[in-house]
Formats: sequence, structure tokens, C-alpha cells
Amino acid sequence: MRNQKAQQATREIGMRLRYLRKALELSMQQVAKKLGVSHQQICKYEKGIDRISAGSLTILFEEYRISASDFFNIDIKDGTRIYTKDNSEILDLYEALPTMRHKRIAIEMIESITY
Repeated sequence: MRNQKAQQATREIGMRLRYLRKALELSMQQVAKKLGVSHQQICKYEKGIDRISAGSLTILFEEYRISASDFFNIDIKDGTRIYTKDNSEILDLYEALPTMRHKRIAIEMIESITY
């Protein structure tokens, strides 16, 4: 049972690594060079065959400019964007707004505090 959970976690981490690499349009060779491993090793990480070390994950988090928390909250079901619990909640609230006028006001409010 414990071994199955560890294997599942390794596969999920691999799927997230692959998703991020592709979202950032990086090749396996580019990622491999950052970690000092072969592109075959990156393939093994992404397929969940081999476990990636915490040190290597830390390097990738810095490279990808993502926190560990956001990494583990990625919803990889959508192939177009990286969704975390935080931005998913914002999108749900936006979608619940009743009219396009309300949505436009919400966008203007966000823009006013981000630029």
C-alpha cells in the first residue's frame, strides 16, 4: 500500500514536470542541461519511472519561477494554462458574475491594482 502511494506520487510529480516543461516550451535537453543529467533521465522523471530528488525539484522551481506550493496545486487536466487553487477560485468567481458589464468591471478593478 505505501509503495503504491509512493509510485503514484512519483507519477503525479512527473506529469506536473512534463506539463510545466511543455507549457514553458522547453525541450528535455534544455531541462537536462540545467540539472546536469541526460534527456533520457528527464524522460524517466516525467514518466514517473524514476524519482526526482528534492534538490533537483528546487532547481526546477527556481528555473520555472514557481513555488513548491503552486507546483503541487497545478491542475494538469487543462492543457492551456496552469491552474492553481488560487487562480482557479478567481476564475470561478469571474464566471459566476451575472453580466458582461460585471465581468468588465472586475477586469478593470484587477487591472487597476496590477499595473
